[in-house]
Amino acid sequence: MTGQPDVLLFTALERWWNTSRPALATQGVTGMLQGPFDAPGMDPAYILRMDSERRETEVSLFRGGTALFDGFDKHTLARIQGSPVEVDTEDDLAAALARFAERA
Repeated sequence: MTGQPDVLLFTALERWWNTSRPALATQGVTGMLQGPFDAPGMDPAYILRMDSERRETEVSLFRGGTALFDGFDKHTLARIQGSPVEVDTEDDLAAALARFAERA
């Protein structure tokens, strides 16, 4: 069962994607938000994929407030090392997504 803090974070992710998508598109970034997934255990509840000429990036949001940022740099052919971020509030999540999108 999904707790109230999770629902707030999931809603914040959906809202961030819906409001940021037009600005990202003007920068050549396309993407797709998948979820919510109801899988038990350590599977992500949402996955946000963004793609640009420069990078492929992925944000996986897990129940409990962990977001994992991962990707691939198309110019250097290097994997962008994943970094988990604990997000406790909607503002934490929005700030982490904004920092990550700057590099998309």
